[in-house]
Amino acid sequence: MKPVWKVSMASMIYRASELGRIDRYKTEYLWRQMATRGFRTREPQAVDFEPEKTSLIDALVDNLTKHMGYSANELVEVLHLNYDELASMYALELNAGLRVVK
Repeated sequence: MKPVWKVSMASMIYRASELGRIDRYKTEYLWRQMATRGFRTREPQAVDFEPEKTSLIDALVDNLTKHMGYSANELVEVLHLNYDELASMYALELNAGLRVVK
């Protein structure tokens, strides 16, 4: 179910309990099993899925850097991200640079 719905195992347990599909004892058992196996902090890779790739923000960053001449440092300020986050998500070089203002 996890690869189809793309939600965590914890959220499936919670929702099933809220809908009354599993009783209190089964819910508690499942929470204990998740904790024992370490799945509350990191779910097993067998049921893990790739995070969705954004397309709108990718196009925005591409447009701002290639067509409008924004530097990575300026994007950090505009998008309210930190330097490392922006560099890892969009493979940008973070350096102070000038841009042409028309």
